[in-house]
Amino acid sequence: MRIDTILAALDPISIANQAADKDFRWWFLALLGLVMTAGLWALRFLTATLMRELTTSRENAHARYEKMQAEHFLVAREVTAAVVACQKVIEGNTRESEQVRKIIEQMK
Repeated sequence: MRIDTILAALDPISIANQAADKDFRWWFLALLGLVMTAGLWALRFLTATLMRELTTSRENAHARYEKMQAEHFLVAREVTAAVVACQKVIEGNTRESEQVRKIIEQMK
């Protein structure tokens, strides 16, 4: 085929005339194809946007959970340290109380 024949076949005016001769059914199919293509593109775009949002939300949630877990570990360490300190005070008071009790018994 020659290039002139190919270019003549791709002439938009002749294509439009041929479509008009066929009662516009080809225009309808072309428009339907365009609408379907645009709809699929919009669906893919929406799905991609939702997936990005979901991924970002999940990453933020994991970051918050890690931060809360670190804070809970810090509080647990502080509580443990306070319990150990109180236990030492209680043991010291118990020894002093026993000594006081022995002295009082000896005084009787």
